[in-house]
Amino acid sequence: MITDLNKRVLAVGDVYPKGVRLSNGDYVLRLHLRHENMEYLEKLKKTVIYIDKSLEEKNYIRLPFFSCIDGAITGRFGFKSRTLLHSESTTLYIGSPSEEKLPKDPTVGTMLLGKLTYGKIHSYNNKNDKNGQPCPASYPLRCVVPPPSKNDERQKDEDVSKKTNAEGFEEQVRDAKVLASLSRASAEE
Repeated sequence: MITDLNKRVLAVGDVYPKGVRLSNGDYVLRLHLRHENMEYLEKLKKTVIYIDKSLEEKNYIRLPFFSCIDGAITGRFGFKSRTLLHSESTTLYIGSPSEEKLPKDPTVGTMLLGKLTYGKIHSYNNKNDKNGQPCPASYPLRCVVPPPSKNDERQKDEDVSKKTNAEGFEEQVRDAKVLASLSRASAEE
């Protein structure tokens, strides 16, 4: 059952999945399961919920392309636009999206689905059609959101360790006062 924040029911489902389109906003998803055997219900506690969310065009994740495999690793040797003749082929390598380009919503392990499109068919008959028709070929693409890089974790640790001497001294004084009050309380007992 999906409700909005005003507890108005927007969709109800059963064992057979059915897609629901929702506009932007906050929603509550409730799943009620019943079974006579508790062991089966315990196994379902780790059930995965499949949520399909489309990105707006301004939030599309554009992937980098490279002309050699080393480029996908080092970030150099970008693939330049190329016109291919009939039956001609070329090799290109897809790099990982940068962490800044990934949406903020998904957590680690979230699968992002999309498609890789190739080229355009240009239509010269219609003068108003400057960009051509939709892309002639596309390929489904999947990307799993990776865990944060170790550099981010190190920066967080450095920020915590960059306390000023005064802050460190204040914490030590506070700890000493707490220990003194605890020792007094235990001595009184």
